[in-house]
Amino acid sequence: KGFKGEKTGDSGKDDYETTIKLIKEGGIIMKHRTLFVFIGILIMIAVFPFLTKATAASKAKPIELKLATWNPPQIAVSKAMERWAKLIEEKSGNRVKITFYWAQALAAYPDTYRATQSGIADIGTWVFGIMSGLHPLNEFNSLPLLGYDSMASGTKVYHELRKKFPQLDAEFKGVKLLWSCFMPAYSFHSTGKEIRAPEDVRGMKIMAGAAWTDFAKSLGFVNISKGPPDWYMSLQKGLVEAHFIHWPAAYAFKLIELFSSHTLAGGAGFGMQMQCMFMNMDAWNKLPDDIQKIIMDLQPWIQDEVIKVDTAEQERGIAQAKEMGHKMIYLTPEEIQLWTAATAPARDKWVAEMEAKGLPGKAIFEEAKRLIIKYNK
Repeated sequence: KGFKGEKTGDSGKDDYETTIKLIKEGGIIMKHRTLFVFIGILIMIAVFPFLTKATAASKAKPIELKLATWNPPQIAVSKAMERWAKLIEEKSGNRVKITFYWAQALAAYPDTYRATQSGIADIGTWVFGIMSGLHPLNEFNSLPLLGYDSMASGTKVYHELRKKFPQLDAEFKGVKLLWSCFMPAYSFHSTGKEIRAPEDVRGMKIMAGAAWTDFAKSLGFVNISKGPPDWYMSLQKGLVEAHFIHWPAAYAFKLIELFSSHTLAGGAGFGMQMQCMFMNMDAWNKLPDDIQKIIMDLQPWIQDEVIKVDTAEQERGIAQAKEMGHKMIYLTPEEIQLWTAATAPARDKWVAEMEAKGLPGKAIFEEAKRLIIKYNK
């Protein structure tokens, strides 16, 4: 009766008024519900294109990159590089997949840079000086006894120099430098004769490599250049009498068991070399901007990580040599000065050759010496 507007006493009046109130409130609720539905439709229309793109991206085939290195997969620095690649994949939402080709599977040790440059590999590891003359300015990193005190300080010096001297990066034709840091200190590891003074190495057959050609000439030893797969056999068969190499490599390639004495010259040893990773420029340019940013943002992390694992590996190598009863020869500052003086011709020759080519060899050398003092502890 209330719906008909009829009133039957007080009770009927109450029913009528209550019914009218409910109808009105219901109308308000219905209006609110309609508004909410309308707003929801607008939101869906706005975000649908983005959801569609995100879904398509998640289903798209990832960008596959081939990484070439001579390192075997089990060594510490290789594990660090794997962690770096995994971070790139995760941070990109798995839009990138990096496949490692270990132990020269894609390119031989001295050909890795050219393989990256030509596109055989998308990414490749490298060490300045493996192929002498390929990066002449950057090879200052391999000059002996410059005075660094650690991998970390040397790495800071190098990146400061890159900012001041664009000629350094100008040598990277067709590739993008992703990261670079110093490898550990180089020492003499001998299978027989103990080495303490510069004259001790004169006439010896020592496995060092192309980067140390002028170093070898200044000291008078025969420089034998071999790739990692030939190191063990060359030492085992007596083809060489000593190896000029850093501790992590000696440890990782199980060479320490072949030595009897080791000669160490301070925190940076007789010299260090710069290890780095390059990417083919065409492959780099094809990457989306956000993925390029992810890779470059990880540069400080991977440099620190590699230095950290190399430091730990160096300590393990030294510990193994001591456990095996090897003679550990730690040169005094005065003895190191004798080696520094003896190898001056190697440093002077590099400066003269760069200047003759119209390159700022002298300026880089002098600025490096200044920065070394600044960054050494």
